[in-house]
Amino acid sequence: MAERRMFARSIVGSSRFLSLSPGARLLYYDLGMAADDDGCVEALAVLRMTEAPADALEELTQADFLTPPPPRQGVLYPGLEPQ
Repeated sequence: MAERRMFARSIVGSSRFLSLSPGARLLYYDLGMAADDDGCVEALAVLRMTEAPADALEELTQADFLTPPPPRQGVLYPGLEPQ
C-alpha cells in the first residue's frame, strides 16, 4: 500500500467541493488517506476513527464525490451450501 496520496487541486478547489460542509470536506481527505491503491476504503471504520458526522458520508455520496459499492452478493463456498 502506498504511503503517499495526492488530491487533485481541480477537485478540492472547485466550488462544488468547497460548498460542502466542513465535516464532509475533512471526511473526504480522511477517506482518501485510508483508501487502498484502487480507491476502496471501509468508510464505517474511518467514520468511527475520525468521529465524523454520519451525514457527512451521505453528503459526499449525494454530491457524487463518493461511489458506494454495489450491494453485497451472497457467496456460496463449495461444501457449505445450505442443507
